[in-house]
Amino acid sequence: MRDSSATVESAPIRINVDSISSLRWWEDSRFQERGELEGAELVAFEILKPTMRSRGGISGAGLEASQDDSFFQSMMNLFQGPPTGTLLFPSIRDLQRRLNELERRVADLEAK
Repeated sequence: MRDSSATVESAPIRINVDSISSLRWWEDSRFQERGELEGAELVAFEILKPTMRSRGGISGAGLEASQDDSFFQSMMNLFQGPPTGTLLFPSIRDLQRRLNELERRVADLEAK
């Protein structure tokens, strides 16, 4: 398994995975083509303004796709709209609260 360059010790900037609270994603049939996927990534950078960006090279086809007015507008509309899916991760504090509640409920059941 290969580690992401954003999580390895030698990376100048790293992701603290404990701080990730949610994951959002968008789907589009054009993402099947590498050039259009890369072009969409460039548009997403402009719209979503992520703290970190992938460090992979963008191909000529990706750059060309991102500069096509019709494609750019379509991707802007996609990324400005709701994501296809969202996954929420509980915080450590929330997990502790839930665990305490479960322990309390188990103790109540055992006391009966």
